[in-house]
Amino acid sequence: YEHFYVIYCKFWELDKDHDFLIDKDDLAHYSQSALSYQIVDRIFEQVPRRFTSNEPGKMGYEDFVWFILSEEDKSSDTAIDCWFKAADLDCDGVIRPREMWAFYEEQLKRLRDSTQEPVLFEDM
Repeated sequence: YEHFYVIYCKFWELDKDHDFLIDKDDLAHYSQSALSYQIVDRIFEQVPRRFTSNEPGKMGYEDFVWFILSEEDKSSDTAIDCWFKAADLDCDGVIRPREMWAFYEEQLKRLRDSTQEPVLFEDM
């Protein structure tokens, strides 16, 4: 029950119009905007998992539960599958340096904009 309440509250906070659906803009605010726009796009392209919501461009509560469980416990098989599919931009079953660079580049800009020192791509 405790976990249900926490997940529900996070969903409710993101669902600004309280229609029980969230869109890309809503999800982009998850965890103090920690997700990159590219990852949010991949989630809404439904690459990791098809949404159960029948509303185009919207994620329902069931979809959000699946997302948040994958986000909070990245060691589960479901989470590993989710994030691998999200990062595999060309869906060929292999994550190549160019795909890693695509995500790194966005985060690098965000770090520079916040005046934080970035980690070099070569050091990862």
